[in-house]
Amino acid sequence: TMLHVAKFSRSSALRLVSPIVPRMSGHNSFDRPNPRSFEIMYRKLHDTSSELSAGELNMNAPVYVVWGAGTDVGKTLISAGICYASSQISNGAPVLYYKPVQTGFPEDSDADVVASVCGGRTEFGNHSCELLVSCDAIASFPTILSSAKCDVVARTEYAWSRPISPHLAVKQEGRPVSDKQLLQSIQEQLSIFGRRAGPGSVGFVETAGGVASPAPSGTSQCELLRTLRLPGIMVGDGRVGGISATMSAMDSLLLRGLDVTCIVMLDNGMHNEDALCAILAKAGYGRYGTGEGQGPPPVIVVPPLPKRRYGNTVPHQGLRSWIVQSEAKLRKVALLLQDAHRNRVAALRSAAAQGAAQLWFPFTQHGLLAASDIRVVDSRAGDFWKVWREEGGEGRLADVWDASASWWTQGVGDELHGQVARAIAYTASRYGHVLMPTNVHAPGLEVTRLLLQGVGAGWAERVFFSDNGSSAIEIGLKMAMRTFLTNKGLMGPD
Repeated sequence: TMLHVAKFSRSSALRLVSPIVPRMSGHNSFDRPNPRSFEIMYRKLHDTSSELSAGELNMNAPVYVVWGAGTDVGKTLISAGICYASSQISNGAPVLYYKPVQTGFPEDSDADVVASVCGGRTEFGNHSCELLVSCDAIASFPTILSSAKCDVVARTEYAWSRPISPHLAVKQEGRPVSDKQLLQSIQEQLSIFGRRAGPGSVGFVETAGGVASPAPSGTSQCELLRTLRLPGIMVGDGRVGGISATMSAMDSLLLRGLDVTCIVMLDNGMHNEDALCAILAKAGYGRYGTGEGQGPPPVIVVPPLPKRRYGNTVPHQGLRSWIVQSEAKLRKVALLLQDAHRNRVAALRSAAAQGAAQLWFPFTQHGLLAASDIRVVDSRAGDFWKVWREEGGEGRLADVWDASASWWTQGVGDELHGQVARAIAYTASRYGHVLMPTNVHAPGLEVTRLLLQGVGAGWAERVFFSDNGSSAIEIGLKMAMRTFLTNKGLMGPD
């Protein structure tokens, strides 16, 4: 497969760079199993040891997903502003803006806007490059703010020409992209960026539309990107109805175990930020992750955006004015993102030592326990944990297959993971905890019916629920023994 990368130079002349031939990876290999655990680490062999496997995330620099509470809330220009502020505080370290999916291309190109604001350069994947090659004209995007210290790359991966939802664009134009392809491309580009990154670097992956808007395959974006477990920035909605839209988007991400570091929203004069701060604090947002003193994500309000561009022109004076007016707050966001990443990495680095000092691990001989035996689990996606690894001072999150599946009870797979999470969330919100003695409820009766029609078909008439496997075995043995003695007439009156 040949990947052609197209770039816009600062003079906006389109040029094709030499073809890049991806290195062929070797066969899958397995880490030597640890006898104290049931885990297998899948890694791909590459030509150089510094490369990451497809399931690994480089933690040298923070990467954030830019989510939107809806369409037309200002995601792209806020992303451009944060990229610009990040490039100014990074002392020339690389900054990545990555747009996995773009429609209305090339007339509408979010990457061009970001590169124009930052004075950076644009790159295109082979899928989006197909449209550029067949395009009659390329719009000019001059640098809006000059900067001597800037290394911003704005890349568009997959693109369609009609300005509609990606899944409809695929139906009308063809050139489909599967979820696996999309995730693979994101991970590959983040891996490349991680190797280039230096102190102060940061990457951004901007979504298309709202949180649950469909990807090219039709899968909702929040469900698709759930497996990466990247922290996010929520671009809230400052308009009428924006409070509900923003909180609904936040709940969608929370339900999928995705963190939001901050909320950035335009000042539309409605003071939505006050209501959002009160709701977030009352609902306990921000208390689910690791680290001390966590609270709700801060809400940062920036001035209203200038009018949108029309056709192939950009309101340069308006953009320049908005960046200047917003610079202090955008810089605040950029610094906040760097601090949040440092705190996250510090917590991951210290977790193993903290656990060894404060926890009694079940079924573990602590005298034989080495620090390297303790796995720091950042998250889970299907049958895989994301586990902290560190070698040579560089950290990464690696996919580790959980073969024990929480004592062989939790092998739900990636497709069912989201469904199970939603079922648990619904049941917890509706019932909390209900004691079983003399109480019944719909979920308990439904599980009972399924067990009697399934594994108990033909022999079981009742179900006894226990809270763990070992107790259930003990209870089952006692019941069987009592039944046997009763049937044989060996039980006395007492």
